[in-house]
Parts: sequence; C-alpha cells; structure tokens
Amino acid sequence: MRMPEKNIGFWTQVFIWLQVNAPFLFGILLAAATAFIRERKNGTTRKQSIFEALLCAFISVGVMRALQWLFLYYGIDSSFNLLSEFCGVFIGFIGTKKIMGIIDFILAIFRDKFGIN
Repeated sequence: MRMPEKNIGFWTQVFIWLQVNAPFLFGILLAAATAFIRERKNGTTRKQSIFEALLCAFISVGVMRALQWLFLYYGIDSSFNLLSEFCGVFIGFIGTKKIMGIIDFILAIFRDKFGIN
C-alpha cells in the first residue's frame, strides 16, 4: 500500500494548489473570522457565531466565484487576487441579515418595476 504523504511529488502538488488558490482561501477565512468576531462582539452564543461565520464563508465563495468568472469573461485577470480578500472581509462584516435585506430591497425594486406580485 502506497502512502501519498511520503511522496515528495504529492507535497509539491499540495503546495502548488495552495499557492494558486491562496487568495480564494484567504477570502473565505477572512469572511468567516470577521463574521465570528462580529457576532461574538454582539453577544451571541458560540454556536450562533459559528453558523453565521459558515454562512458568510459560503456566501463569499459564491460572490468570489461570480467575480472571478466576470473578470475572466472581460479579460481582467490580475484584479481578482486583491478583490477576493476585500470581498471576504466585506461580506463577513456586513453579515447574512444585512445581505438578505439588500437582496430583498433589490427584489422589491424589480417587483415594482415589472409589476410582479
């Protein structure tokens, strides 16, 4: 039975993957850490803070992937590295409740504009 952790090539591939995906991973970690600290500062329980941090991390994954797709579509390739970390901190700072309020506001504008009940 082969042990992949004893293979030098395995660790080289792991470090290359980490190097390529570092901005994305840091964005996720910053979103989760910012949300966790914000929730603990507001006095919520540890369980609620962890769930809020996970939700903010998941939302930041979706937003960062959408931004990465847009940048690749328009040919802007170098800006994603800087924007992903900012995006993670911003989403973690805002929180899921305010993001839901912003989305509800945007949907209300579309409903009023197009007459959807």
